Amino acid sequence: MKRSVKSWSALIALASLVSIGTEAQAWQTNASALGDTVTSNSFVSAAPRVPVRTVARQDDPSLLQVPTAPQIDPSANASARPLTVSSNAATMPDEYYRSSWCNLGEPIRLIDRPESGLRVGGWQQVGFHSRNDGLFNNLQDRAAFHQTWGFVEKEIVTQRGLELTMRGDIVYGLDAQQFQAFGNQPFGAATGWDNGLDNGIYGWALPQAYADLKFDNLKLRTGRFLSPFGFETGAAVENFFYSRTFAFTRTQPHTLTGAIADYSMNDTTSVFLGGTNGWDTSFDRVDLAGIAGFTRQINGRSFLNFGTSFGEFGQRGNGYYQSALYAFQASEKLQLALQSDWLAADLSDDYGFIGYAIYRVNPCLAFGSRYEYWETNPAAGARQSANSLTGGLNFRPHANVVLRPEARYDWNTAAAAGNAINLGIDVVITF
Repeated sequence: MKRSVKSWSALIALASLVSIGTEAQAWQTNASALGDTVTSNSFVSAAPRVPVRTVARQDDPSLLQVPTAPQIDPSANASARPLTVSSNAATMPDEYYRSSWCNLGEPIRLIDRPESGLRVGGWQQVGFHSRNDGLFNNLQDRAAFHQTWGFVEKEIVTQRGLELTMRGDIVYGLDAQQFQAFGNQPFGAATGWDNGLDNGIYGWALPQAYADLKFDNLKLRTGRFLSPFGFETGAAVENFFYSRTFAFTRTQPHTLTGAIADYSMNDTTSVFLGGTNGWDTSFDRVDLAGIAGFTRQINGRSFLNFGTSFGEFGQRGNGYYQSALYAFQASEKLQLALQSDWLAADLSDDYGFIGYAIYRVNPCLAFGSRYEYWETNPAAGARQSANSLTGGLNFRPHANVVLRPEARYDWNTAAAAGNAINLGIDVVITF
């Protein structure tokens, strides 16, 4: 109960922002669509109210092309995560900038055979940062091979309209241990699924192994998959910034194992409900946690996501978690997002607030900023809090390559880097 006041305050604030954002969009109701869109890793199926022509399937997280506005196309077969905005990585559609000097062209893919439904691909992420932030970027002043990520996906569509998609992912690198089944009891136990497949500071992980079954407006996912919560994702290709937030690293689950059903109620609203074997665990768990939420589109250019998880979280103990996210397109090139997280569990009580602003200059260049306040009250130890301010850019010299330099400043007690600036840059190459 000690977090209830903050939780309700955050939800009231978000509701107010939804109202403000809706009014702010009124003058744009006659604006035209921003060209082609490509959405990656979206599970919800609500449709945009503005016309959109999709040029690639939504379910490919190896693509660097992403939407300019938070729009969702129900015609594509999304197959990666429930409850998510479109990837927050930034670019603009080539068609919208025909006169631009920047023309990315088509990305090169390892195997992409729409006629047989087979796709094989992945990405390589390498980075360097000046300080250990105690989160994902913990290899100070050294080149870090964060993610060598590969996936295989097979899609089968029957004559009766039933769609079956099977997918498996594997990752090696510094980040792999963040996607292992580390939620087993006791904490960090080298048992179950991929937990313990380490090679010093590096390791292997099997973050996804699932099947999707879709028919009309209903979709069912079973298996192990990336966590659905928040604006940030586990896949490097879907994030604007090189570094990660405290909320994503320490509060949210990174993977879930279980089953989720998603139902599209109408053109603007979808809901989902399911159960998982705790948090960050695998198929050998017996702990039961529920998961539920909805996505609501507003004016076709903004939307609200709300998700919750409750029950047994594995090594975190019993608990309740909720995440609320509102994203909207303030102008043709500027996207804003606000996120609130609250966790009450046996291991710790956490609370956080994150604000994003991403300005897309053209398909090759975008600027972004992020502010986060996060605090934790662990069951053992003193309360800690952290502030983090990050600014950076995305530069794409090629459709398969993105460079992400950034400057980040952390302060307060939970910041491992201390009250100091952390400079970093990474490159992500997709295939």
